Amino acid sequence: MDEKKVMLPHSLIIDGRKNISVTGVTEADNFNDEEIILYTSHGQITIKGENLQISVLNTESGDVTASGKVNSVTYSDRNEKHQGFFSKVFR
Repeated sequence: MDEKKVMLPHSLIIDGRKNISVTGVTEADNFNDEEIILYTSHGQITIKGENLQISVLNTESGDVTASGKVNSVTYSDRNEKHQGFFSKVFR
């Protein structure tokens, strides 16, 4: 039997490049003061900036809130987290 992926509602709000709120997050993979990598049922989100700090991280409700200077937000349909090392190297 095929399992269907549940598509959680997703939104992204950036307020003045200083605060960012994301809903529909299923997993946070990696984060530091320059990059935050989040996964949603709609794909991967990479947030890049300066002095990024996560203030709310709740994967049960799917809410993530962060502050700092937001320089870019990138969406990817690829689920890169679950690929092997060599598949990343030989793209």
